[in-house]
Amino acid sequence: DPSVDQRTDLYSLGVMAYELLTGHPPFEGRSAPQLAVAHMTQAPEEIARRRPGVPPQLGALVMRLLAKRPADRPQTADEVVRALGEIVTPSGETVAAPSGGAPQPGVRSRRRWWIGAGVAAIIVLGLAVGRTRRRPAAVLDENLVAVAPFDVLDQRFAVWHEGLVDVLSRDLDGAGPLRIVAPSMVVSRWRGRADAPSAQALGQSTGAGLVVFGSVVGTGRDSVRINAAIADARTGRQLGEVDRRGAADRIDQLVDSVAVSLLNELNRTRQIGAFRIAGLGAKSLPALKSFLQGEQLYRRADYDSALGYYRRAVELDSTFPLALRRTSEAIGWSANPYDTLATVYGLRAGALNRGLSPRDSLLTAADSQIYGLFNLSTTGDSGYRALQRRLFQTLGTAITRYPTDPEAWYMLGDARQHFGFGGDLESSPRQTLETFDRAIALDSTFAPAYEHPVGLALELDDQAAARRYARAMLRHSGSGASGVRLMLAAVENDSHPVPNLDRMFDSASAQALSDVHLTFWNVPDSAETALRAVRAAVRGRPDGWIYGTDSLFTSNALRAWLAARGHLHEACRDFDPSQLRWVGRSTYRDCGLLGGMSADSFASTLNAWLAAFGKSPLATASVYASLDWWNGRRDTTAIAQIVRRSEALARTGDRPLRQLIALGTPIAQGYLALARGDSADALRRFAAIPDTLCSGGWCEAYQLTFATLRSARGDDRGAVAVLERRSSGVGASASGVLVRLARARVRERLHERDDAIGDYRYVAAAWRKGDPEVQPYVGEAKAALARLAAEPR
Repeated sequence: DPSVDQRTDLYSLGVMAYELLTGHPPFEGRSAPQLAVAHMTQAPEEIARRRPGVPPQLGALVMRLLAKRPADRPQTADEVVRALGEIVTPSGETVAAPSGGAPQPGVRSRRRWWIGAGVAAIIVLGLAVGRTRRRPAAVLDENLVAVAPFDVLDQRFAVWHEGLVDVLSRDLDGAGPLRIVAPSMVVSRWRGRADAPSAQALGQSTGAGLVVFGSVVGTGRDSVRINAAIADARTGRQLGEVDRRGAADRIDQLVDSVAVSLLNELNRTRQIGAFRIAGLGAKSLPALKSFLQGEQLYRRADYDSALGYYRRAVELDSTFPLALRRTSEAIGWSANPYDTLATVYGLRAGALNRGLSPRDSLLTAADSQIYGLFNLSTTGDSGYRALQRRLFQTLGTAITRYPTDPEAWYMLGDARQHFGFGGDLESSPRQTLETFDRAIALDSTFAPAYEHPVGLALELDDQAAARRYARAMLRHSGSGASGVRLMLAAVENDSHPVPNLDRMFDSASAQALSDVHLTFWNVPDSAETALRAVRAAVRGRPDGWIYGTDSLFTSNALRAWLAARGHLHEACRDFDPSQLRWVGRSTYRDCGLLGGMSADSFASTLNAWLAAFGKSPLATASVYASLDWWNGRRDTTAIAQIVRRSEALARTGDRPLRQLIALGTPIAQGYLALARGDSADALRRFAAIPDTLCSGGWCEAYQLTFATLRSARGDDRGAVAVLERRSSGVGASASGVLVRLARARVRERLHERDDAIGDYRYVAAAWRKGDPEVQPYVGEAKAALARLAAEPR
C-alpha cells in the first residue's frame, strides 16, 4: 500500500504501550484474520477502564496512537516525544486524584508519574536494545523452506491465511533438494505481517534459509490476487516475486501456479532442476477448503470440530488421502483408535498414498501402519511384528529427512506409546516422554503433542510435570478444551482433593471422561480418580461411553479398574464369562487367581475356554493367560492337552490365531515342564521365547513365572529384564500391580534403591483402599518403603 507511512509505526507503538499499561493487547482471544479486522474497524476498550491508575494524559495519548484514521493519530514521532515529555515532567497543573474524588490543584500522584516515566523508559530502552543487541547468527539450511502465513484482510479468504502455509508447503516440498518446515511450526513461530523483516525473523527462528511470504487480496466479487515473494533468510534479500490473479473459485489452481512461478524464480539463482508440484491430493476446491479448516482446528486439539470438516472433505472427495488420514486420526482421538471406521479411513489413506509431497507421503504411510497395527492387535495376526518394525523404519526416515518437524517427532512418540515394546523397539515411559518433549520444544502450540505426556508424567510419579503439560495443553486448545479442563482437575486431584470433582464427572461429556481414563491408564492413582470417572460414566451412560463403545466394553473396563485398585469383591461379583471383552479377559483371570471368586466358578470357566480353544482368539488368549492356575495345581493333563492343541494349530490354524499360537505354544510347553517338576527345562523353554512376541496384557502371568525361575537360579538381573518388558494393551490390571511388586523385590536385592522405592510406592498407592485379599501385598510394600527409607543412599 503506497499510502503507508510513519503513522503505521506509531499505531504499532500504541499497541505495545497499551499492553505495557494494561497487561493485555488491545484485542485478544481471536484468530489472526479476526484480529486483522478488529484492528481495522474496532476501538479497544479505554485504558482507564482496564487500569484506572494510569495518568489520564498518558491513556489519552495511547488511545490517540490507536486511532483508526491515520489523520487522527499523532503525525510524527517528535510529536509523541513532546507529549511524553509533558506527561513525565512534574508541573503545577490540575490532575485527577489518585483514588477518585475532587481534582487536586498543584498535586501530582508520584505513582502515576512513575507509571508514565516507566513507560517512556521502557520504550526508549526497547529501541536501544533493538538497535544494539545482535543475536548469534542462526545456522540456516539453504534448502529448507518456511512458508509464512499470508496477509489476508478480506474475510472471504480468511481460511487461506494459514491455508496457504499448508498448500504451498506441500507444493514446494521435494522440488529438487527443497524440504519444508512443518506448517504447525511455522504458524506457532510467525510474528508480524508478511514483509521481508518478518520473513527473515521466521527463517532465523526455524532454521530455514528460504522464506515465502505474501498476501491474498480480493479484486472483485469473484476474483482474487495472490502476491508472493521468496527471501533469503540470511541476508533478507528478496530472491523473487510473483503476482497472479484468477477466479476465486479456482484459487487452488492459482496457488499451484504461484508455486511453479516461485520455483522458476529460484531456478534463476540456484539449481533446483526439474520439479513436480505435489499438492495435497485434493480434486475439489470445497474439499480442500474444508480440509484446511479442519487442519487449523486439529492443531488446537479441537478434534470433534475438526472431524466435522474432515468428514465433509471426504464426502466431497472420497479419494483425498490427507483428508482420509486426518479423519482416522480425529476419530482415534475423539472416539476410539480401535474403531472400525478409524481403521478403514487410515488404511484407505495408505492405499491412496500416491503423488503426495515427500513429507506427507511418509507421515501418511506411518499413520496407515499405525491403524493397521491397531487392527492386528485385536486379531492376533502374525503380520503384527513385521508391520511394527516397518512403522518405526518409516518414522525414522521421516525424522532423518525432517529433523525439526514437530509432527514427525509427535508421531514417533505416539508409536512408542502404543507399539514401543519388544527387543530393539522397546521404549521406556521416560524415553517416550522425551520424544514428545522434542516435539513440544519444536512447536509448543501443537496441542495434540500434550495428550500422552500428561499420563506419562503421572506414570513416572512427576505430578508437577503432569500439571504443566495439562495446563499447556489447555492454553493451546481450541473450543474443545472441556476435556482438557477435566483432565487437569483429575491430575490435580491425584495430589490435592478437588472440590466437586464427582459433580464435574457426572456432567462431563463421554469424550472428556475417556480422556481421564486414558490419562490414568497406567498410573497407580491413589485417589482413585480414574475409577471415579468410570463409575460416573457407567451411572450416566448405560449404553456405553469409553471411546464410543458399547455397554459391555464399559462394564468390562469398570471391572478392570476395580481389580486394578484391589476392589476384587466388586470387580468379580456376578462376572459372567460369556459377557467378556478383550479388556476383561485378564480381569477375569485375576479374579480367579487372587480369590475374588470361588475356585469352582473359575474352574468351570476355564473348562469352557478350553473347549473353545483354537476357535476363538479371546478364549485362546484366556487359556494361555491362565496356565499359571493349572500349573499351581500340577494339572499336567490339562496343560498337556493345551500343548497338543497348540502344536496342531501352529500347523493348521487360521491366520488370525497364528501370533497367539506362536507365543502360546512355547509358553504352554514351559508350563508343562514346570508342572512336571523340571524347572531347568521350563527355564530353557521360556528363555527361548523371543521378547518381541508378547503383544498383550495376557503375558503378565508368564512374565512373573519366568522372572521367578530366573531369580531362583541367581539371575536377578535377568529377572528384572523380564519384568521391565512392556506389551501393547497393558493398562490398569491387578496382574500389572503384581508385576511391579515382583520387580520391586528383585530391585531391592540388587540394591537399586530408588527404582525399588518407585515400584513399592506403585503397589502401596494402587491397592491402598483395596479388599483384605490384597492388603498383605500393601503391607509388604509399606514395610519395604520404611526399610529403604532408613537405609543410607
